[in-house]
Amino acid sequence: MPSGFTQVFGGNNIYPVGPTYSQLNYAANIQLSWPVEQAIAGALVVTDIMDLNPSNPGLTVTLPDARQVSTGYTALFNNISANTAAVNSNTGTTLVSLVSGTVWQLYLIDNSTAGGTWRIFQFGASVSVAVAAALAGSGLTAIGSTLNEQIVIQPKSVSYVSVNTDRATCLQWTAGVGTFTLPAPGTVGAAWFVIIKNQGSGNLTVSPTSGLIDGNASATLAPGASAWYLTDGSNFFSLTGGQTAGGGNFNLLQIDVSGSGNFVLSGGQLNQIGYRFTGVLTGARHIQVPNTTQEYWVDNETTGAFTLDVGTVGQISPIVVPQTNRNILYCDGSNVVNALTNSVAFPITIGQGGTGATSAGVALTNLGGTSVGVNVFTAVSGAAACAAIGAVTTTTLAATNVTAGTGLTGGGSLAGSVTLNVDETVIQVINPAQNVQNSNYNFALTDNGNEVFRSSSTPAYTILPQGGGAGHVAWVTNNNILIVSGSGAGSLTVVPGAGVTLTQSGTGATGTRTLAPNGVMMIFMRAANDWVCWGLGIS
Repeated sequence: MPSGFTQVFGGNNIYPVGPTYSQLNYAANIQLSWPVEQAIAGALVVTDIMDLNPSNPGLTVTLPDARQVSTGYTALFNNISANTAAVNSNTGTTLVSLVSGTVWQLYLIDNSTAGGTWRIFQFGASVSVAVAAALAGSGLTAIGSTLNEQIVIQPKSVSYVSVNTDRATCLQWTAGVGTFTLPAPGTVGAAWFVIIKNQGSGNLTVSPTSGLIDGNASATLAPGASAWYLTDGSNFFSLTGGQTAGGGNFNLLQIDVSGSGNFVLSGGQLNQIGYRFTGVLTGARHIQVPNTTQEYWVDNETTGAFTLDVGTVGQISPIVVPQTNRNILYCDGSNVVNALTNSVAFPITIGQGGTGATSAGVALTNLGGTSVGVNVFTAVSGAAACAAIGAVTTTTLAATNVTAGTGLTGGGSLAGSVTLNVDETVIQVINPAQNVQNSNYNFALTDNGNEVFRSSSTPAYTILPQGGGAGHVAWVTNNNILIVSGSGAGSLTVVPGAGVTLTQSGTGATGTRTLAPNGVMMIFMRAANDWVCWGLGIS
């Protein structure tokens, strides 16, 4: 009789027997199921060994949800066809692409997701072939049987502290002013890198937890700028992919700002430096820019009787750029200011060498021209000039008989050739002598037909009454005197004496006349003690 207990089954767990082999013949993509007890007869299930026989290239076999089985589940795939066959995870990721005649084994090591994590290796190969999906890490993704670069974009709208898992990703800033803090170089190790893009509306400050960036404690990215930040294990270095604050190349951007109110520059409109604003304004237009250091070369080509100014949000006194004008401005981080402190104000005043006017007519008046003088200056014909000074013109002169008299010898009709003998004691040659007078002066008979000239000071010239004796001059009708005022400071006055009338041609004004510097006046006695004057610079 036996003296002890004999263990017949060895004391180990007895597992359920699953399907061990199947051959899949398919002409379209197929979805597999796990071999559970409730499996419907004829369903495509995962077996221990599976021969794949696709009739067309590019077909896929998709595994079931990895969460429905335990880790350690194993399957072996053998491609017995002439076509390439792919095995995908439940989420569509290609786990392995089997060329004709190759054998691959897969086993599950993580079933926390539907796709799961699988270990993959090749059977019976003289040369090992790497599986892309098994090699993919930060910045890499498997596409078919190859590894490909990928950059995952992570939008951030609040200040952010970067971590090791941000390696090879793009941190995208989308708000106003903010800060990104890079990890300690010693923590992430040499060759760690991250890409940062400022897609927001304010400056983004990038600071490392330790070490420096390009030798500085921090870096600033203006809106629209980007950079790669790499570490050598001690400090960070940048590869700039766009402008930093206050920098960048000059670009000219034309923007239609029709309408009124605030127009906020944003997105691709930022950091262009050169701006041409066009469109029809229906009210005052405010161009709002960020509170970041930047240049703004502004060309205002808008229309409509309204102002256009440039400033930051809340700026009390934005800079007005008049229509058809161009200004160079810059933002100091708080306000937009004019880069030119010695700008010229228009119109230029007479004291600064200008005319104080924006039109020719106003300029002539500002420079001392009277209505008669301006009309003579702007006359388009001789007839118009004569009309401006009240002179009578005719187009046809009838023949006139000339009789012998004082100063003429002989007579006859002017209809034919006539010889005139000139008596120079009566008719003077038109080559006036100049009489310079810079102090008060009484016109004399010797001034008839000549010029009286003032070079400086403010003299008064007096026309004495006609007659003999003291205080009188023996004037005769048609006596005339040319008066010229030089460019020196001061003006001269022409004063009619007792009983003398002086009338300004064109205006009819009488009495004392003033002649400005560089002015010209002609006085002419048309009757006894009745003088008329005309010229330029008279008031």
